[in-house]
This record gives sequence, structure tokens and C-alpha cells, in this order.
Amino acid sequence: MILMQRTQQEVATRGNLQQTSHAISDAAAFDQFVGRQIVYFISENMKDTLVADILRNEGISNGIIYMKTNFAADRLAEYLNRSGITAESVHDNKSRRTGDKSFANFRDSFTRILVTTESAASKMTATGVAVIINYDLSVSAETYTRRLKQHRMVAGRSIKAMSFCNESEKSSLKNINRVLMNELEVVEHHLDQSRP
Repeated sequence: MILMQRTQQEVATRGNLQQTSHAISDAAAFDQFVGRQIVYFISENMKDTLVADILRNEGISNGIIYMKTNFAADRLAEYLNRSGITAESVHDNKSRRTGDKSFANFRDSFTRILVTTESAASKMTATGVAVIINYDLSVSAETYTRRLKQHRMVAGRSIKAMSFCNESEKSSLKNINRVLMNELEVVEHHLDQSRP
């Protein structure tokens, strides 16, 4: 696994490139480095339980979970640790030193899960990540695809994407499906089976 901090120039350059490009110019090329993309329909108050259940039972070696806010990232990391899953939160309210330590722990497999926000994650590049989990799906299609491209796995291997979708987030899901030109695979779960 390789995990590194980006320079401010690299982040700015990437941002400029993203502003001038579409979410996906070539869906086939996107599929080359993205593996299975699935979505769970789940009520908001059951998302914590679902993510812990998945991480305990599906043999996932490591992963990055995206949250909306710093507070939510801290809360979920604490919940996962109480559930026996090693996790650390990384966000802009934490010092650079603390963030670097969390990155190192993740890189060296002392920490299994990084819980982060869009802003904090934009400053790092990770390869060797097994799964990206979109805890909140109220994001644009551009944001969805950028996350997967940013953390794509080493050559010859693909990254898995899981997304949690509550009732209010179904419009975002429709937009993502439209841009991908292929619907995310819906997976039923015993905790919640609310279909669109």
C-alpha cells in the first residue's frame, strides 16, 4: 500500500483539471480500474450498524469511508472501534501531525479503516485500498467518480465501491447511474430492504 500527502500545487492542478472535464469521458476506461459497484438502500439511523456488519463479515482488509462532516467522521470512527474494528478519523480539524500518524497507521495496517471527509481526502493519494464506502450518497456524480479514481488500486487490481442510500438520497443515485451509463448494483441487506 502506498499512502502519501499531496502538495498544495498538485491538489490545485487536479482541481483545475476536474473543473474542465466531465465526470466520465469514457465509461469503459473507468471500469478498468473500478470493480464491483454496489448500493444498499438503508434508513439513515441504521447506517452505522450496516457498515460495522459489512466490515465484520465480508473479509474486507481495509477501506476508506467518506462522511459529510468532521463530527460525523469522529463519531463513526469511535463507533467502529467500540465494535472491534480499528478505525481512525482524518479531517481538517485535526493537526497535520495527527493526520500523518493516522495515514502511517493505515499504510502499515495498524489501522484497518480511515473515516474521512471530502476536503481531507483530497490532500492524499492512496493505492492498495480494498473498498471505498460512501456513507452519504448525497454527492454529485463527479465527486463519486473522483473518489474512486483517486484511490484506485495497484495495476492489475480494481477497487470496490459501496454506497449507502437513504430515501432522501435517491435523486443523487439516479444522477450517478445516468453519468455512469450503468446502474449501481442493488444489494439487499437484512437490516433494511427499502427499495426505490
